[in-house]
Amino acid sequence: MLSPSSSPDQGWRRAGPAVAAAAMHGFVVGSYGWTEGSLGPQPLLSAVKLPFLIGVSALVASPSYWAAASTLGLGRELSQVADALIRALDVFTRVLVSLSPLLLVFYFSTVSYDWAVLGNGPVFFLATCAAGGDLAVGLRPLLHRKPRHGAALLFFGVAFVLVAIQLAWSLRPFVGRPGEPFAFFREQAFTNAYEALLALVRASLE
Repeated sequence: MLSPSSSPDQGWRRAGPAVAAAAMHGFVVGSYGWTEGSLGPQPLLSAVKLPFLIGVSALVASPSYWAAASTLGLGRELSQVADALIRALDVFTRVLVSLSPLLLVFYFSTVSYDWAVLGNGPVFFLATCAAGGDLAVGLRPLLHRKPRHGAALLFFGVAFVLVAIQLAWSLRPFVGRPGEPFAFFREQAFTNAYEALLALVRASLE
């Protein structure tokens, strides 16, 4: 949360720890092969991919906020908002790491690869909610003065989630499928993530 005494660059100091936390959780995400006795390099690869996923998604989604803020005449507080966004991403990665042990328990409790993949959804959802809450509290004085910032931030949040889902699909696998040859990317990586997600949900329920 931002305080009156905080300087705009304090949030940037959290970038390094956030990357480290994302890498640690990525390692856990890629460790599903432990349950099948087949690990390979997937955890290390996922430890690299997850910080990349979060960072690139934030960078790609950021112009949507700046464009919305400029359109609404909110350009003076952009440095304060940028600082708060970095702090929120730090909260996001810290929550991911705190939930890593639960994800491991889930991995060892399921024999279905599809369920192992879907099990990551609630973890990322909870982390997203925590980051959104931190952002709302940190920017409460600003939002009170200029409520239009809320619309710009909502626009950024939707763009971030949509970009992250598609990019995660393109960068898969994060969770290696036991018994299959190791692959840096799946075949047909650049396809529609949302169609594949619906198909995965249907297959899990059958």
